[in-house]
Amino acid sequence: MWNLILGLLVSFYIGSCSNDSGSSSAAAVATTTSVTDTTTTTSVTETTTTTTTTLTYAHDIAPILSSHCMTCHNGPDSSSHIDLSTYSSMMIFVTANDSANSVLYQQVNTNAMPLGGPALSAANKTKIQNWIDAGADE
Repeated sequence: MWNLILGLLVSFYIGSCSNDSGSSSAAAVATTTSVTDTTTTTSVTETTTTTTTTLTYAHDIAPILSSHCMTCHNGPDSSSHIDLSTYSSMMIFVTANDSANSVLYQQVNTNAMPLGGPALSAANKTKIQNWIDAGADE
């Protein structure tokens, strides 16, 4: 930008020094000073790292069921005849990859279960839903 302004000023100065009569000659010497306008641009790249953890029955779901469901649903001889004590017995009530059609998720999501106890937290409901929708791994 400064180069443009300086160039215009020099052109104006040389034009005003020109000789109209032609009898004498004047030499105009233009000295150009280069001014560099340095702008530092900092580029910031933001990286977001998403860590995906695989939910499993043994690590994530069994502890929830143990603390909220096993009082009534522990073993094949439980009063309700619903056994959630093992992965294989619990899978009768789970449709892998489809939490909306899984009896287990329907019961805890609508707060129908645990009967007579506090409802599962939203985090635990979401964990069960995500586990089922991801394939209900053992």
